[in-house]
Amino acid sequence: MPVDICPIFNDLHWINHRYFGRQLPVTNKYVGIQKFGQFDGPVFFMPQTHSATIITPDEPLPESGADAVITAQTHIGLAVKSADCIPLLVVCTTSRLIGAIHAGWAGTLKNIVPLTIQRLIDQGARAETIRVGMGPSLQALTFPVRDDLYEQFKAKQPESLPYFKPVADHYLLDLHGIIERQLREADITQIWQSRKNVFSSPESYFSYRRRHDDPIHTNNRNVSVIMRTK
Repeated sequence: MPVDICPIFNDLHWINHRYFGRQLPVTNKYVGIQKFGQFDGPVFFMPQTHSATIITPDEPLPESGADAVITAQTHIGLAVKSADCIPLLVVCTTSRLIGAIHAGWAGTLKNIVPLTIQRLIDQGARAETIRVGMGPSLQALTFPVRDDLYEQFKAKQPESLPYFKPVADHYLLDLHGIIERQLREADITQIWQSRKNVFSSPESYFSYRRRHDDPIHTNNRNVSVIMRTK
């Protein structure tokens, strides 16, 4: 099974990162500091709840959950658990701040990605030197949603409506397109998308929408990790 990397991070010798699938599964119960995989140091797992909450590994875990974590510390990994949602790994080459974001449709509706980018900028990052990698996730062709979700975006984020493609009695949602638009509106131009579809790659990735046809899915998740090593 391949381990994915973000090519726009390749020249950053002070970054270690990976997008893992079935070869290193975690469960949704992974929370807090853990030893994990191929990383020289502990890895921090968020209590993910599709929120707009951003934390650092130093602070107490909020009972309401968190879906983005940032740090400038070295030798502590930041992890995202995902089974369809988009895992985003973020690096600023000026400040050497790093971040990890869990973005599904609910978090995207709450602006988790632009809020995290703004928090990084508030702490010294520069938009022009921020790089963002979107890992394997559910792609638009296999992301049907109902009218009620379309109406939620219409009410709260009407600028996202062009990313809903009407098909028969539902829509196909291009969540990547919405997030890329949000990033570009925040002046982020260094963006990479994996384009790998977790739903149609059962041999490599877990998918929540495919779980009933997957006897070993149980509560397993794909995991993406980024660590600053220097």
